[in-house]
Amino acid sequence: SGSLTTLLRISFFCLAFLPAACQVQDSRWETHQNAGTEAFKQRNFDKAEGEFKAAIKEAEGVRAHDLRLASSLYQLGLVYAITGRYAEAVPSLERSLAVQEKVQGTEHPDMVVPSGTLPNLYLAQGRVLEGEALLKRAVAIGTKVLGPEHPDVAWALGILGNWYLVRGKCAEAEPLEKRILAIKEKAFGSEHPNLLATLADHANLYLLDGRYGEAELILKRALDIAEKAFGPESNNVAGFLATRGKLYSSQGRYTEAEAVLKHALAIREKTRSSEWQMSTTLVYLSEVYLAQGRYALAEPLVKRALALQENTLGIEHQSLALTLEVYADLQRKTNRVDEAAIMENRAKAIRAKYGTKKECDNRKENGR
Repeated sequence: SGSLTTLLRISFFCLAFLPAACQVQDSRWETHQNAGTEAFKQRNFDKAEGEFKAAIKEAEGVRAHDLRLASSLYQLGLVYAITGRYAEAVPSLERSLAVQEKVQGTEHPDMVVPSGTLPNLYLAQGRVLEGEALLKRAVAIGTKVLGPEHPDVAWALGILGNWYLVRGKCAEAEPLEKRILAIKEKAFGSEHPNLLATLADHANLYLLDGRYGEAELILKRALDIAEKAFGPESNNVAGFLATRGKLYSSQGRYTEAEAVLKHALAIREKTRSSEWQMSTTLVYLSEVYLAQGRYALAEPLVKRALALQENTLGIEHQSLALTLEVYADLQRKTNRVDEAAIMENRAKAIRAKYGTKKECDNRKENGR
């Protein structure tokens, strides 16, 4: 779920994308664009789609290459991406980037954000090398025109670090994550909620690398910040609690893991979290029950998680790999060998397509 998580996390930041475009006075375009933006914030994606399409039509009536057009195409691409329509999202975002490049040039500061968004969609389509190249380009542009410590550079580095992380390249990800955290701490202070995304990536890195003590320290810090900023029953807190539950489960601390994950799940239900956020928590809790041999409790959870993911992300999204692996393990342990083999083959095909890993490449070499 790494790339989609990142996309959702950055999408609201990107609502301010292309500020120059938003300053251009065109009442009809502006009306549709503002309505789409508001609908997007309210997660009314059907309305947002319609408004951004109308805004695109208005912008196209001015001239073929206009920043208003780039902005509306970009927002429409985000709507498609968040609703799992990657085949439609990519051409919309590519066209937006092409228009912006023609108007502003390839090294304009506004190029950093869009150049960093597309790779998430490329990963969702298995276009790994193209995505990595575009991410590195975004970092290079940002470093050159904004400076190495600009928040937009940290943002692009964060996507690149997450990109490495989901592919098990923790040795490449870790120095990037440390650099990002240093930039954000300097810009915002050590307890600002803007640090949470980076702390989440740090925790996941340490978890994948078997460095459980370091992961626990990061999670404690993140939870303190999230609780102060958003309250103890917020969706942000639920996300870190779910990761803590995964950590406890990885350590064999199943009683603690169950309690933490149930708490996280209750918050998810209360706050009406997105389906993919809910599914991750369900999978983690099902793993706990599976490890304890409580198969009757594990199965409805992992079954629900898989249905949520397939409905939201499609049947071949990278996030399904872990869920399919957990479900296959459950089926093998309950003597459903043929069904397990089908699940295992699906998971292997997904991991092969996207190059994702369950742990760091160098974890075994380090003896962890």
